[in-house]
Amino acid sequence: MKLKYTQGYRGEWEQDPSFKSWLCKSKVNTTSAHCKACNCEVLSRVASLKEHMATSKHIKNMKGYSGISQIDTIFKTSTISEEVKKAEISIVAALVEHNIAFRVMDHVSEVISRAFHDSKIAKRFSCRRTKSAAIAYNVLGNNFEEKMLAELRPRPENETERSPVFSLIIDESTDVSTTKSIDPSSRMHFLPIQNMYLGTNVAMTLESLKDDVRMRSKIEEFLNRCQSFLIELSNQFLQRLPVQDNFLQDLSFIDPQKAVYGEFRTLIGILKRFPNIVATDNMQIVDNEYRELKLDVSVSNLLSTSSSTSETFMVDKFWSEVSQICDANSKPKYGNLSRFVKQMTMLPLSNAKVERIFSDINRIKNQDRNRFNNKNVAAIMHGKEGLRQLEGGCSRFNPDRSMIKLMDSKQLYDNVTQQKNDEES
Repeated sequence: MKLKYTQGYRGEWEQDPSFKSWLCKSKVNTTSAHCKACNCEVLSRVASLKEHMATSKHIKNMKGYSGISQIDTIFKTSTISEEVKKAEISIVAALVEHNIAFRVMDHVSEVISRAFHDSKIAKRFSCRRTKSAAIAYNVLGNNFEEKMLAELRPRPENETERSPVFSLIIDESTDVSTTKSIDPSSRMHFLPIQNMYLGTNVAMTLESLKDDVRMRSKIEEFLNRCQSFLIELSNQFLQRLPVQDNFLQDLSFIDPQKAVYGEFRTLIGILKRFPNIVATDNMQIVDNEYRELKLDVSVSNLLSTSSSTSETFMVDKFWSEVSQICDANSKPKYGNLSRFVKQMTMLPLSNAKVERIFSDINRIKNQDRNRFNNKNVAAIMHGKEGLRQLEGGCSRFNPDRSMIKLMDSKQLYDNVTQQKNDEES
């Protein structure tokens, strides 16, 4: 059998005029290439490098990028005033990344001025707690949020890249304004502890001990603990499952068996919930395709072929096959429907990265710092995530021209005044 050849990274690519300004060897995977402008990994193939170079994201990131350092190009002729602003943004970036209280800047600002008294930048450095909060919320937060939104916004149809598809997952954080609409712990709805179902083995064991006077108090204690466990279990279920929402029931239409052999039904109910995915004018088209699918022999043959080979037809595989069925004009027969199903299957996963974000939120807004409002927490999170994407984090961070402009804007101190007397403002 012929061995598969894997192309390794070649240093001479960095001398190519097309690549040298942005290409370097990856530190994550020694056989991959790294784009310094996009901060992402690229396959070590010339064809892949050229494909990446032609993407809209790379073209956008390369505007004004020299490949050496943004500071050498953007701020080459910058004034002392701009250098001071850069220094203030950089210091606040370190506070944001490492969850350091803004109030420390009341002292640090003076320490910097006195410790580096021979520096023109240090002499003019003035960034106390209020200004630090303003920079975190309205400079770093706003800037990194705009960059994130630019990655998520739909792109023009004439571009080669498709619009991004993403999903969200929610969790709870410490907050003083928690409101619950359902209270499973209310004793008004408790069943007698003797009526709890704990399994046959438990029931038989308790039955054998009921005549033992010494065990009565322990049996009651055991049943109360089981009751508390079931109450907590109910609470956890209610927090995680949409028990009052019929969305999951409506979503059952993607089941291959129901899609082909189930009763005729309309998808308008679930389509109306996602106007950002299916426009109002296209809802009827998607609904028609779903109805036609039940009468299509080529679709039913997909399931019959699968069952004959004793293979379970998974949802993704089934709809992938459906998307490839064409009409007499060689155009996808169920293109609109299959695209909608694909986006419905983009479910959030509670992975380590998501949990890390929730942990960051809990560290930012803890019991001692619970007076942060949601906008401020969001701004700090945008700053932390933006810095996290940079190699070296705050130690290598260089403020760009858009951040310098925000330092001069009238909105610099928006959402900061009301936080001035708070623990972290």
